[in-house]
Amino acid sequence: MKKAVSGWDMGSWKADKLRNNGDKNGWVYTTNGVFFGDGVAIDREVKPHHKYRRRCVKRSRKLEAYKKEHEDFKAYQESLEDTNWEHSVKRIGPYHDDVDSRDTVRRRRYIIEIEKDGEEDNEEQIQYRIYEYQLVTAKWQLRCYIMWAKDLMPVVKNSSRAFVRITFGNYSKQTLLVDNSQNPIWNETVIFKSILIAGGTREIMHYPPIVSVEVVGESSTSAEINLGRFETPPTVICSNTDSRAHQLWYPLKFPKGKTRGAVLACFELFEQTDNNDCLPLEPKLKQNYQERLEIPPELRPSFDKYHIQFLCWGLRNLRKHQLLSVHRPFVDLTIGDQEFTMDPIKDVRKNPNFPEPLISFSEVALPSALELSPPFVINLYDARAFKRRPLVGTCLISDLHKYVSHIIKKDKEKDDDFNAFNEIIEEEHQKLMNMNKRSTLGTDPLVPLDWWSRYYSSMSQFHRSPGYPESGMEYLKVFNRPLEEVNGYNNFSDFLDTMTFFKNSKGHFDDPEEKEKAGELKCRLLISKIRKDQPPSTMNPSVEFLGPVKCLVRVYVIEAKGLSSNSKNGRVDSYVTAKCGKIKSNMKKNYVSENCDPIYGELIEMNVTIPLEKDLTVTIKDKCTILADKEIGSTTIDLENRLLTKWRGTSGLSAQYTVQGEMQWRDQLTPMEILKEYCIRMMIPPPKVVERKKEQFVENGIMIYGIVFWCTEVIEAMEKEELLISEGQREKAGKDSDSDTEDDPKNKSPEEIELENEKSKKEKERKKPVNKKGEIPNDQKGTVLMNLRNLNRKSILGTPLETIALFILRQINLVPEHVESRPLFSDKSGRVQKGNLRMFVDVFPLDHGPIPAPFNISPRKPARYQLRIAVMSVCGAIPIKRSFAEPTSDLYVKVYVNGMRKGQKTDTHFRVMDGKAEFNWRFLLDFDYNVWEKKVVAYTKTRLFRKPVEELVDPFLIVELWDKNKFRKDVLLGEIELDILSFLEGVGSPSDIGVYTKSSRRKCKCPRCCRCLWGCCRLCVETKCLCGKRKIKRKPFPKPVKYAPPPEMAETINLFDSRNLYGWWPMLTYKYPHPDEIKKKDDDVDENQQWIMGLVEMDISLLPISEAEQDPVGKKRAEPNHSPHLDKPDRKLLSQFWLCSRILPCLKFCWHYYGAQILAWILIILFIALAIYFLFQTWPMIFGHVLTKIW
Repeated sequence: MKKAVSGWDMGSWKADKLRNNGDKNGWVYTTNGVFFGDGVAIDREVKPHHKYRRRCVKRSRKLEAYKKEHEDFKAYQESLEDTNWEHSVKRIGPYHDDVDSRDTVRRRRYIIEIEKDGEEDNEEQIQYRIYEYQLVTAKWQLRCYIMWAKDLMPVVKNSSRAFVRITFGNYSKQTLLVDNSQNPIWNETVIFKSILIAGGTREIMHYPPIVSVEVVGESSTSAEINLGRFETPPTVICSNTDSRAHQLWYPLKFPKGKTRGAVLACFELFEQTDNNDCLPLEPKLKQNYQERLEIPPELRPSFDKYHIQFLCWGLRNLRKHQLLSVHRPFVDLTIGDQEFTMDPIKDVRKNPNFPEPLISFSEVALPSALELSPPFVINLYDARAFKRRPLVGTCLISDLHKYVSHIIKKDKEKDDDFNAFNEIIEEEHQKLMNMNKRSTLGTDPLVPLDWWSRYYSSMSQFHRSPGYPESGMEYLKVFNRPLEEVNGYNNFSDFLDTMTFFKNSKGHFDDPEEKEKAGELKCRLLISKIRKDQPPSTMNPSVEFLGPVKCLVRVYVIEAKGLSSNSKNGRVDSYVTAKCGKIKSNMKKNYVSENCDPIYGELIEMNVTIPLEKDLTVTIKDKCTILADKEIGSTTIDLENRLLTKWRGTSGLSAQYTVQGEMQWRDQLTPMEILKEYCIRMMIPPPKVVERKKEQFVENGIMIYGIVFWCTEVIEAMEKEELLISEGQREKAGKDSDSDTEDDPKNKSPEEIELENEKSKKEKERKKPVNKKGEIPNDQKGTVLMNLRNLNRKSILGTPLETIALFILRQINLVPEHVESRPLFSDKSGRVQKGNLRMFVDVFPLDHGPIPAPFNISPRKPARYQLRIAVMSVCGAIPIKRSFAEPTSDLYVKVYVNGMRKGQKTDTHFRVMDGKAEFNWRFLLDFDYNVWEKKVVAYTKTRLFRKPVEELVDPFLIVELWDKNKFRKDVLLGEIELDILSFLEGVGSPSDIGVYTKSSRRKCKCPRCCRCLWGCCRLCVETKCLCGKRKIKRKPFPKPVKYAPPPEMAETINLFDSRNLYGWWPMLTYKYPHPDEIKKKDDDVDENQQWIMGLVEMDISLLPISEAEQDPVGKKRAEPNHSPHLDKPDRKLLSQFWLCSRILPCLKFCWHYYGAQILAWILIILFIALAIYFLFQTWPMIFGHVLTKIW
C-alpha cells in the first residue's frame, strides 16, 4: 500500500471524515475484531478491554502525464485537434460518431470549470449544466433478435397491429409492423452499431446496461397503444470463446404489476474493436424488405416435424355474445404454419358435441424445444345470420410439453371373443338369484346397522358404530381432498381436457380472475415427433358413451367442517342447495342451527342429460330471517369427466361383493360385467375362467393378460389388507381419543384445569376395563375380533368369480367407494377457503339397466324414552339451619336428566326435625337417546323462530336434595349422578349404611299442675316448660356419615337392560355441612371425602315412548296411579305450608323459655287495664266528693 503504482503520483494517507463513524480521529473499537454484520457491538470510545480498532483512510493520486496547463480552458481548446465530433442528419438528433454523407449537423462538447465569485451578492440562483467526464470509454454493438410474441392485447377487433421498439441508452429502433395477429411473428434482427459506453470491459461484463423493450400497437387512426414492456440486460460477448445468448420468453408488464402476453427474444452486446474479431457476420436481409435483417441460423430455434392429433369433442357452458346466445358455434385451429376450420354444430342446445371430432395434422414444423414454440391457438366463432361470424373467445395452449405422448395404437378385439365370458356371467347371475339372503346382520335389535356405521367405522370412530366391525361388511375410503385429486386420477382428464375460452377484449390481463370466460372446450391434444424408424403415436378415441346420455345423479351430502360465518356473532344456520343446468334443489327446510360443523345427511336426486347438464354445483348457504340468504361457499363437479374417464368415476366400487345384510352391492352392473366393459374399452383380450383341482374341491380363477387370480389367493390378500386396515384404524382411534381430550390449557383458569382433570380421571375409571371371569384379555380382543370379522365376511360374500373380478378391478385402481372432502369457495372471498364439504356423487346411466336403491344417509334419529321416577321418602337428611334453636330442614327433591334445561321438583316437606320426609311423588322425564353413540340429545333454543341446537351429552340421571329457604337462596344438601348405562344399585334399607336418625321423644316429667292446667303439657318438649330452666340451649347438628366408595370389581346395572329398579340412594357432597363445629382434634374431615347428606327412596323405571303411551301413568299422584301406587304422604297438618309450620314452634319456644315473664306481664297489663277502666267509670263521683270536702 505504501508503494505507488507506476504512472501515478500518490499522496499521503489521511483519515476519511465522510465515512468514519468513530471518535475524533475516526477510530471505532471492539473486543473480537468483528466490525460488520447484524448484532455487532462496536464502541466509539476506547476502553481497557478493547483489543481491536478500525478506521477508513484515503489518499489522492494523479497521473504523472497530467499537464497543468490543461486546466486553462483556452489552452486546452487550442490543443485539441479536429476530433471528437458527433454527427447527425437533424439538429434534434440522434447523433452518431461516424461521418455519413447524409449528415448536416455536428457538435462537440467542452468541459468548462465555473466558480462563483464570493464578492458579488447575487440572490438569483444560478443553474449549471454538469457533464460527466469518463476516463475509459469503448465502442459496443448491440444485436436484438426479436422472434415472435403470444397473446398480445387486442387493438382492433380482436387482433393487434404491433411492432417492437427497442431503446438502448440514447438510441432507439423498431421492427416491422405486423397486422391482424395477436401472436405476431417478426423474425427480425435489430442492430445498434458503434455505441459509446463508459467503463471498462470487466465492469460492463458484470454490470451491462439495460435494454428497454416495448411492444406498441397501432390503431386504425395510426395512434400508438402500449401493449406492454420489459427490461433485460444483454449477454456481453468480448471474445470468440464467450457463449452466445439463449432464447427466452419475456412477459409484457403493465402498471400495478399486471402482465399480459410475452415476447420470445434474446440480446447480445459485442465489443467493437479495431479488428472486429468477436463480431459475427451480419444476418441476411429479409425477403421483400430492405434494411431489415433476419435472425441468424445459429440463434434461430431448430425445427422438427411433428404429428398432431386434436380430438375436439364438444363445447360447454357457452356465454352470450353481443347480447345473443351462441347456437351454431365452430372453432378455428392454428398451430405453427397450419390452420383448420371445423364445421359448425347444428344446434348446441340439442347436442353440443362435434359430429367429426378428430382432426389430424400430418406434418407440422415446430421448434425442437417446444417451450419456444408459438402457442396453439383455438378461436371460437358463432355462425349467425347474414354470414356473420363474430369471434366469441380465444384459447391459447402454450405449454405443449405435457401433450407429447408415445401411445402405441392397439387393434380392437373382435366382439365374438366375449361370448364365452358372457355365458359365465349369466351362470353367476343365476347362482346369485338362488342364494338365501339375510336382510340384517346386526346382533342388537336396539342398535341397527346403518350407513353411518360404515362411515364412522371407516374413520376409526368405533364408539359411534357398535357392531359394525364384527358384521364383516366392508369399509369405505374417506378422502381429505376432492376425488379427482387423489390416487393419480389427474382431474379425470385421461380422456378429455377442459380448455377455457376467454373473451378477447381490451384491458384483461393474465390474471384468470380478471378475464371474462366465454365457454369451455372438451378436447384432447396429442403431439408426437415424426421419426423414420417408427410410426407416429396415434389417439385411440375409444369411449363408452357417445352423444347426450340421460343419467340419474344422486348427490349425497354428508357433513361440513369448519364453515366460516358471515355474521359478527359467528352463528351459522346452514343448509344445502344443488344445481345442475336448469335443475335446482333447495334443502332450506332442513337447515342446521348454529353449527359450524353441521351434519346434513341429505340425498338429492336429479335426472340430467350429460353433457347438456354436466356441471354440478353444490352450495352451502346461511339462512337469514329478514334479508336474503348469504352464500357461504360452493363447489363444482364435472359430471362429464366422471362419466367418460377410464377410472370409472360414476359409482365407487365396494371393497367386497356383499350380497347379504343392510348394505348390499349398490352398482348397476356386477363385477364381472364391469370387468368385461373395461376390457372392451381398453382393448384388452377377454378374461378366461380357469380351474385347478385341490384335495377336496375344485378351485376357480380368472386369467387376464396371462396372470391367474385364484380364489384362495384373493381371499388371503383381502384378509391381509383387512389386517393392515384394522391396525391402522386402531392406531388412529387411539390418537383421536388422545387429541380429543387434550385442549389448550393456556386459555383456561387453574380451577377449570383441575376440574377437567378430575372429570377425566372419573371417566377413565368408569371406562376402565375389568377382567371378569370368562372375559377375553385386551391383548387378544383384536385377534378375536379379526377372526370373527373374517368368518362373517365369508358368509355374506357373493360367488367366488365375482369376488375375483372385483379384486382385479380394485387392483386396476378404479374409483373405490368413498367420501370426498371438497373445499368451499365464494366469489366474494376469492380463493379464501370457507370450509370443507364431505360428500359423494353417483351417476347412473339409464340405459345400463335397473338402478339400485339409494343409501339412507339421513341423520340418525334418536330413540324417545320415558324415565319414570317415584320418590317415596327421604331418610337421614342432615339439617344445616336452626329454627327456634332446633336443627330443622325444609326438604324437597329435584330430578333431571343431563341436558335438560329445567328439572322437576317435588313439593316441600316443611320443618323436618328427625331427617325423615315423605313425598310420594312421581316424575315423568322424556328424553331422546342416541342408541349408537349412547348419548342423550340435549336441545338448547337460543333464538326465536330458529330450531334448537342439538348436542350429545353423557346419559346421567341427577337427583338432588335441597333445603328450601323463604328469604334466601335454596341450599343444595347433596346430589348423586347416576350413569344410566352403568351405576350401582341402591341399598335395600337405610340401616345398611347407618345414617342419622333422631331418637324417639321421651315422656314429659313436668309437675302435675303443669300437666293439668289447660293442657299446657302439650307445649312441653323434653321437660322444657314453665317449670324448667329458662336458659336457651342450642342443640348440636347431627354429624353426617362418611361415604365409602364401592370397590372397582363391584357390579353395575344398565338401566336399559333392567328397566325397573328400587332402592335407597345416598345424596353426596364434598363440602362438610357444619365447618364451624369441626374440632381441632377431629382429623376425619378431608377435602376429598364425600359425605352422605341423606338417603332418597326411589323406584326407577325406563320405557320406550311407544310402551309408555300404551301404559300411561300420571305425574305427581294423578291418575292413572300405578306402578307403583302412590298414596298421599303422611304428614302433620301444620307441615303442609311454611307459615303454618312456624306457628306451633313459635308458641313452643315462647312457652318454654319466656312463660313466667309472659304470665307476669299479662297480669300486670290486666291490673292496669282494670284500674284504668275503674277510673273512667267512677271519676265524676270521686271528683265531686273531693270538691265537697274542699268547700
